[in-house]
Amino acid sequence: MPNETAVTYTNPNWADLQALIDAFPSALALPIGAQSHPHRLEKQIGEQWDNTLEGFSFEASAKTFIALLNDRTDDEDELQIWGEQASEAQAVPLLAANSSLPYLKYGIEAGGSLHGKVTAGKQLPASLSAEGGLELGFYAYRQHNSSKQLALAIAGDTPNLRTPLRPESIRELDKGNALAMKWRGSIGLRAKVDWSSLVSSVVSKISSLNLSNGLIDVSVSANVTTEFDFALEDTYLLVFTRTEDSGQLVVEVRKDHRSERGITAGLNAQAKTSLSAKGSDKLKTLKENVGAQILGVTTPIFQQLENWAGQIQELPEELQEALQNASERLIGKPYPELLSEQKEELKQTLKTWLDELDKTVKSTAKQQFELNLLWSYRKVKTHEALIRAVIPDDYLASDKFLNLHKELRKGKLQGLQALAQSQTDGRYSSFLQRISSETISKFSFGISFGDFSFGGATTTSERFSWMENQKRELLASFLINTDRALSSGKERETLYAGATAMGIAYQAESQLKISNLDYDLTLNQTNTDRKIKSDEIIEYLDTARIWGAFPSDLLSLDAAVAKLQAKHDAGKQLTFNSQLHITNEGLEKLLGTNTPDDIEIWSEALALSLHAFRWDDRLKDLDTRREAYADGARIALEHGEPTSSTLRAIKLAVCEDLESLGCDAIAKYEQQSLKMKSGRQASRRFRIGNQRYSLTALRDSLLIPLCITKKDLFENLRGLQAFARQLHVDTEAYEDRRDFEREVEKHFDLFKYLRRNRALFRALGAYITLKSLNFPKPVRQNLVKATFQVTETSPGNEETKIITFAHNETAMS
Repeated sequence: MPNETAVTYTNPNWADLQALIDAFPSALALPIGAQSHPHRLEKQIGEQWDNTLEGFSFEASAKTFIALLNDRTDDEDELQIWGEQASEAQAVPLLAANSSLPYLKYGIEAGGSLHGKVTAGKQLPASLSAEGGLELGFYAYRQHNSSKQLALAIAGDTPNLRTPLRPESIRELDKGNALAMKWRGSIGLRAKVDWSSLVSSVVSKISSLNLSNGLIDVSVSANVTTEFDFALEDTYLLVFTRTEDSGQLVVEVRKDHRSERGITAGLNAQAKTSLSAKGSDKLKTLKENVGAQILGVTTPIFQQLENWAGQIQELPEELQEALQNASERLIGKPYPELLSEQKEELKQTLKTWLDELDKTVKSTAKQQFELNLLWSYRKVKTHEALIRAVIPDDYLASDKFLNLHKELRKGKLQGLQALAQSQTDGRYSSFLQRISSETISKFSFGISFGDFSFGGATTTSERFSWMENQKRELLASFLINTDRALSSGKERETLYAGATAMGIAYQAESQLKISNLDYDLTLNQTNTDRKIKSDEIIEYLDTARIWGAFPSDLLSLDAAVAKLQAKHDAGKQLTFNSQLHITNEGLEKLLGTNTPDDIEIWSEALALSLHAFRWDDRLKDLDTRREAYADGARIALEHGEPTSSTLRAIKLAVCEDLESLGCDAIAKYEQQSLKMKSGRQASRRFRIGNQRYSLTALRDSLLIPLCITKKDLFENLRGLQAFARQLHVDTEAYEDRRDFEREVEKHFDLFKYLRRNRALFRALGAYITLKSLNFPKPVRQNLVKATFQVTETSPGNEETKIITFAHNETAMS
């Protein structure tokens, strides 16, 4: 239906609705239930107003409308006061849809917005931007018989329309009708400080440093910014209605309050070098001198050869002819011609070499260094409430209702909350509120120099939510996750761990209820590599193997490596993703309970997670790897923080097992790492193959470096089980909500600990996988799900799934 504009009305009121009657594009004599009527007709009232002042823009407008709600498939009430059935987190609608009793909905809405930006001037490099909005609406729902003429219905309604602002209007409300008021307000502020101008003097000094006697130009730039932002949004809906059956007065309030604040700080620094004009002149002089010197040495030689050639002309003709024939047979051409060609070839070779020298010097001098740092923190708080209560007749006639009405007009809910929680009628009284807080923190850095690049990023997100129902029962839910991403050159790896405990409110048995919490845990490892070797493919596949998402036999491993290497050699970029999802039941049975063989399972899991197979092909076999390292891992687990005597016991067990399997070189590396465990030796490196490694670099591959660098390793691994049990704790045991949040955060810090070490991250997934084998396959499928997939990216950036593995079933394309 096209909107029409009018400027004759300046004061929005219910009388403005009369202007809409003549605009109805269908016969007013038809009954309300006729399908030909439009769903909604609206008209602007007053003049649309806008103004700009000092960098800020203001806009305001108002409109009135009539909507028909007669149970057609396309009829919808935006306020959800009228409707057919309940939806998730929404109680039964106050006004039930009925084809024989349609509604006319009358409304007046007004709104305004503000947005703009101001700067503090040149002295302070700061700017402030703001935006805001306000919407206010009044609504009246009038019930009619579907056979009633539309004109008569509107004519009878308009003189009697009211708003919920006056108590008398509410007390006089007829059965089946409703009055509503809604407002929505928002404001957003953002302040930005650009410190680049303040550091420009330092940058200019660096750029002017004569680091190469003027031969190299150095250009340095830096951008340093800080941003602060704040946003506030509040939505409030107040509804009064009288029930059709008993004529009781029912009040409903829906409130949604959200506040958000954040801070972001960033640094970007670049340094560029290039050959200066002075350097170019020096290079040109160098080329000329080198060329002249080489030609100066060779020119006398060619002159002497030419003199000898001239002397040949003085020989007898028979001898000249013999020399000519010999020259043509040996070199294919007369010697004077050869001498001329060699002279020109020397000049051309010299020119090519000098041009290449020029190009190499200029490209070497042209370099770029870049540093990026970014830190951000964001806090979001929300308060949602859905309250419905019956107003008894004696309460309605007393001063209590007047006081309650004043509170509701101001958006205060304490009185209505107390009234709702004192009632038990599930259809006409209910209470549900949710208080949530979410914190997101990020840090990232990146360094690039020429073809070298290195970077990393960490993100942690925590959201806690508390729901309270009509019985004052509290239910805590949370969503908390952390990830770490590292990139080096053409390779990038991301480790992600996330846990959720989610509960929902739902409609059941004519009342709102809170569901039981559904917990889950997700581990995810992603690797992307633009330049990959077969050993790296095996390393990426290994996580999927020990998590049960990929066949463990070597034949399947070799076949997959060959296929993926062929894809890479064909110019495809490969991305590997291994994921382990533990369900609510899986958390309780796999992590939340201790069994007599837990130490054995943790030992095997840790043994499987080590990457020593990169130096010995025998350890690619999972059974061999388990046999090589499980005994040493068991000793470490049983003794907690490793002492010198514990480390010696671990060394003896590990070396004995490795040597018995023929892995003498790996046993030697484990012994060498033990000698580096203290003092300055801890920062030393020892050679394995063609590379040198520190203890920190080896903690993903060898057991002793892992024990030395992560002394609280095994305490934290066992703490994961305490975290899983914590998920199923009764929150009523905590007197303060924040106490429960701190307890969850404390345990989840273990996952932040895990993300910093690939071996520990893999060990957790391996433990869950091994423990699930104690259950029958039908049960195991409900506890944990492991998936693995590889995607290829073609030069045109079109992604195609190559291999997908799920539940140990292989599907190769």
